[in-house]
Amino acid sequence: MARPKHDSWCRCLAGKMIDEYTLLDFVSAGRIGYVYRGQHEDFSGSRRAVKLIFDELKGGWDVELRKVMQLELIDGVVHFHQLGSASITHDG
Repeated sequence: MARPKHDSWCRCLAGKMIDEYTLLDFVSAGRIGYVYRGQHEDFSGSRRAVKLIFDELKGGWDVELRKVMQLELIDGVVHFHQLGSASITHDG
């Protein structure tokens, strides 16, 4: 799979705020987007996986979300908490 031309920028967003989350560090990139470890600004110490999708959502994202939501009672599985939309630009 070819990475988008802005791939290196998408991996260097640690320290930036996206909506109410501070991106702490880059974790991984997958088929749908980029994953960061994040912290909600109102709940210090609570870590969350924040998935960032740039450009448009690829087909099948809703199916993946439903799968994750069905697994929420299993220990060790990341839980789905929120779906939102925010913008970030190259200049911050």
